[in-house]
Amino acid sequence: MTLISALICTDGIVMASDGQSTFPTAAGFMRLPSEKIKKIGERVLWGGAGDVGLLQKIEITLCNLKPEIWARPIGRLRPDIRAGALGEQKASATTFLPVVKEFPQPTAHVLFAGYDKGTPWILEIDPNGSDTQLEGYGFAAVGSGAHFVYGVLSGFGKHTWTLETGKILSYKIIHEAINVAAFGLGPPLQMWELPKGGAPTPVANIAGIRDAYESWVEIQLAELSQLTAQPAPGIPSTSP
Repeated sequence: MTLISALICTDGIVMASDGQSTFPTAAGFMRLPSEKIKKIGERVLWGGAGDVGLLQKIEITLCNLKPEIWARPIGRLRPDIRAGALGEQKASATTFLPVVKEFPQPTAHVLFAGYDKGTPWILEIDPNGSDTQLEGYGFAAVGSGAHFVYGVLSGFGKHTWTLETGKILSYKIIHEAINVAAFGLGPPLQMWELPKGGAPTPVANIAGIRDAYESWVEIQLAELSQLTAQPAPGIPSTSP
């Protein structure tokens, strides 16, 4: 189980994820830490949900693409990414042996983000091979916890965020999803940033982002208490 989010900001892109992979065994499921967000080339971030072995094969295939391919505009790069991801899916499907019912057929749901001449893009490829660009929405998510991302960000409407704000918002989503999810999501929280005009790097100051998130929660609670302690303007009090 996995949750990976991508959020477009005014000055970059933030990708965040939980840090746990779940492996089926004949005796039940096993949990292990997993690095879920990685960079490809000099300007693309990616992550995937699904079978770990299949994701490893997809990564090898994509990393073997020539550097000049990753430098292409997204319109020309998109078919190459899809071909690599879907090719490995097809290969896994043809060699899958349903011997043990606890072992499902390998599938993968992958998410990519990058820049095309200063314009951000997000590309999602689902297990059926359908590829969709989602930068028009400003964010995207894959994995069993994707509904947490859509639930939070859709509530804000279409906004523009700075990278620093985007990191705090991404932390909120992943942190709260890990705490609430009944199964499959787990720490450590992982986060990468791709500054506009820069190179992708892992976010080092997670502790500082956590502190900012906790301060935000305190402010929200204080404002809610203040709001509910007084009648809204123009509404008469119902107190005796």
